[in-house]
This record gives sequence, structure tokens and C-alpha cells, in this order.
Amino acid sequence: MRAEGSDPKDFVELDLAGLVDSAADEVWPQAHARGIRVEVDTRDAEREEAIVRGDFSLLRRAVINLLTNAIKYGAANSMVSVRLCAEGPDWVIRVRDQGEGMAADALPRLFKRFSRIVGEGRDKPSGVGLGLVIVKTVAERHGGSVTVESEIGQGSMFELRLPLRTHAVPSVAA
Repeated sequence: MRAEGSDPKDFVELDLAGLVDSAADEVWPQAHARGIRVEVDTRDAEREEAIVRGDFSLLRRAVINLLTNAIKYGAANSMVSVRLCAEGPDWVIRVRDQGEGMAADALPRLFKRFSRIVGEGRDKPSGVGLGLVIVKTVAERHGGSVTVESEIGQGSMFELRLPLRTHAVPSVAA
């Protein structure tokens, strides 16, 4: 998995608002096919630049994975929201769906390789069960974390938390 081999010394400063917008654009066809509206809120980035140090393609893939799951498990003709907000020393990307939700005892399995949760009366999900493992790996490689809150009948909310950029020490020309 490329995320495991990423080297933080190769990270660059990047704009999370643009990354979130790009990820939402990527999943639009899937959402549209299910009648799901994707609502993007990056207003916090208008007040303060949403800059973090990281690998753009890996972070974008992590957000796409969260959005794809929200679309896959959300109710047809509903809404998926993705919100970027500043909280203390972090930028937080929250993805919320209006799906069936999951039982509390299923949540710890979500971030394990090849683990998939099949709800009662639902078809077996597509995929191999690596999407959330990738999200977790990317978050951790960036000094962040991923968590989930879910309740049966209330949908799910995933939170990808990334530290604010740290000011790079200027290099001294020899």
C-alpha cells in the first residue's frame, strides 16, 4: 500500500479546501447515480487558510474513500455532507451520511484489513475492505487520526483529523 511507504520529509504544504472540493467532484457521478446530493462546506477555510503539510494524492484518496463509503451506504435520494473546519490545533474533515448506521460493536472492525460490515437485509458490499484501512494509514502518516460515530437508524459520521501545518525551518543557502 503506497500510503505505508510515504515519507513525511517529502510532504508539501497543500490547501485542504481545494482537496475536499476535488474529492467531492470525483465522487459526483456515483452520488448522482443514487440520487444523493453531496453538500460541501469549506467556509472555515475562507477565514483561515486550510494549509497542512502532506501528500495531496494520498489525502485526496482518503477523502474520496470516505465519500465513496458514505454514498455506498447512505440512503438513496438523501444527502452526504463533507465539512472542513478548524478545531484547535487541527483541521477536521467530517463526512456524514444519512444511511442505516452501524451498531457500536461493529465500529472497531471498520479499520481492519478486509473487514466489511453487512447490515441485515443488505447485499454484501462491493470492494475488498481496504478503503478505511487506507484512510487510517494516510491519517496516521500525516500525524492525524480517523474516527467514526454511528448509530442504527441515524447514519454515520467519519472524522479525519489533521494537524495544522508546522512552519518549515528556512533552509540556509551555502
